[in-house]
Amino acid sequence: MLHEISAGVEGHLARTTSVSGHFLRAALEGRFHTDIADAAIASLTAPTRISAAVQRVSLIGSTSGTDALYGLSETLNTCVCVPSLF
Repeated sequence: MLHEISAGVEGHLARTTSVSGHFLRAALEGRFHTDIADAAIASLTAPTRISAAVQRVSLIGSTSGTDALYGLSETLNTCVCVPSLF
């Protein structure tokens, strides 16, 4: 399944900004921006840290941070709603 996701993402990298493309390529290699990873971890394990973590991510780029938060939110919603996918 990961190969299909990777191929799908790579096929659409030209449709996003250079910053988002960088983040997506890095994620496909298992590398993540520290603040984005912290926000994901806080969302799953440390509710008291979510607000501060989200604030740090929102400061990335002009809109890249908030775009990343949207993607993170959609991913977490998918994991909760369709756990058999993961």
